[in-house]
Amino acid sequence: EHQVKVLSPQAFEIGDTSGADFAEYEHGGIALQVKKPQKMSFQSLSEQLQKPDCLTTDFAKLEAPLQTHLAMVALDSFRHAHGCFPKVWSTDDAKTMVDLAKKANEASLEKVSEVDISLVQDLSFTAQGCLAPLAAALGGFLAQEVIKSVSGKFTPLKQ
Repeated sequence: EHQVKVLSPQAFEIGDTSGADFAEYEHGGIALQVKKPQKMSFQSLSEQLQKPDCLTTDFAKLEAPLQTHLAMVALDSFRHAHGCFPKVWSTDDAKTMVDLAKKANEASLEKVSEVDISLVQDLSFTAQGCLAPLAAALGGFLAQEVIKSVSGKFTPLKQ
C-alpha cells in the first residue's frame, strides 16, 4: 500500500520503491485502486430541523435555502395538523401556512431576517399538484443517492 501522486490522467507515481521489499522494475504492470472507507456522520432529524445545514448554490441569495426549508417545515406542520395538504389556491390555508412558517422561524436556531411570504403562499397554493417530469427527475436523483449509499462506492450528497 503506497501513497499515490497523480501526475496526469494517464500517469501516477507511487513513491520510493528502492527498498529490499521490491523487485527490480522490468516492464508494464497492473495497478489496482483501493479506496479506503470513509466514516460519515450525520446529525439527527431533530437537530437538522432546528439548525439546518443547507447547501448554498446561489451566493446572491444566501437566505434562499433557509427560506425553502421554512416553507417545507410549514407544509409538514400543516399536513400533520390538518391531515392533508393545503387546498389549491385557498387563501385561508395560505395564511395558516405563513403563520406556521413564522412560528418555525422563531423556533429555529438559524433564523431568517424575514419570512418570504410569497414563497410560502405559492407553495401552499400548489402543494397538491403533481408535475410528472419533476417527479421523475427527483425520483432518479434519489435512486442514485440510495445506490451510492448502499454500494459504498461513491460518497452520497451530504445535505
